[in-house]
Amino acid sequence: MEPDFDPKFISVNREGDRLLILPCVKCWGTNRTTDRYFVSLRGSEVTPERVGESMLNMFSFIEHAGSLELSLEEQENCWKHDTRYKTWRAFARNNDLLWVSTSPGGRYLVCAYAPRSGGDDPGDSIWHAIVPAGASARELGQAVMDAYAAIDEWKRARGERGVNRAPYRVQDYQVEGKEANDMGVMTVSVNREGNRILLLPYVECWGVDRLTDRFFASLKGPGVTAGDIGKAAMDAFAFIERTGPLELSLEEQENCWRHDTKYKTWRAFARNNDFVDVTYYEDDHYCICAYPPRTRDLVGDEVWRGTVPAGASAEELGQAVLDAYAA
Repeated sequence: MEPDFDPKFISVNREGDRLLILPCVKCWGTNRTTDRYFVSLRGSEVTPERVGESMLNMFSFIEHAGSLELSLEEQENCWKHDTRYKTWRAFARNNDLLWVSTSPGGRYLVCAYAPRSGGDDPGDSIWHAIVPAGASARELGQAVMDAYAAIDEWKRARGERGVNRAPYRVQDYQVEGKEANDMGVMTVSVNREGNRILLLPYVECWGVDRLTDRFFASLKGPGVTAGDIGKAAMDAFAFIERTGPLELSLEEQENCWRHDTKYKTWRAFARNNDFVDVTYYEDDHYCICAYPPRTRDLVGDEVWRGTVPAGASAEELGQAVLDAYAA
């Protein structure tokens, strides 16, 4: 039986002197951010008392809301409050992120993250603090203020925003200014379960890359070769390139992994499928990254990385994937 989704999470986003606080609720068996309840504090409103009170109210909302059915559009647009930015990538790059979590009757964990590059995964925390159960609103809010002070210090130590420019799986979808930097970047997800390898492409959906099985390749058995894997990956990249943006239903996104697997839930699938992603930088190179076994939606830091030049053969690309799994 899959465990319940505790602890409960709150996302805190700072843009200038504005804090936007959003709860995560259970939706289709996964925590999703929503703005059915949100708090936006600006300027003199941002005090430890107000911040802490807002978060306590938000945890209460999560507890009473239970599971919700959120539309894809609702999920993708929940951050669009009191912000100057028009796209998720621009918002993520320019809003400093904290996660605050708790379990019923338990302590609070406040985690601060380095500036995001625009992807969904914030990476490892750069600072965290524990606030005891039963703490006052002011104590909880002060921990949030301390977390943002730690982010500011982290930035000052680097003399810049310090955005991590490592490859990520969310493509840019604007065609001008800074948002044009990563056009021509495409990614394929590779999942190994026993002797089966499942390849799924990421396509643009509502301005964010999402997995789809409108094209997929499931390679199974001891006879699978490096050439087979490389050809399947190249076919997936060709699909991404010719398809362009798609409108995927939430159900379609949530079930795209259900091919040649014995697992019934995404969490079980993620825990038991070794994950590699292959990113193609058009006319430049392929980047192959291997990750440790997943325990949740987000992947951890890569454990191995390799590159293959653009124009390489299918066998060379497939061999790099096999090398990643060997690592």
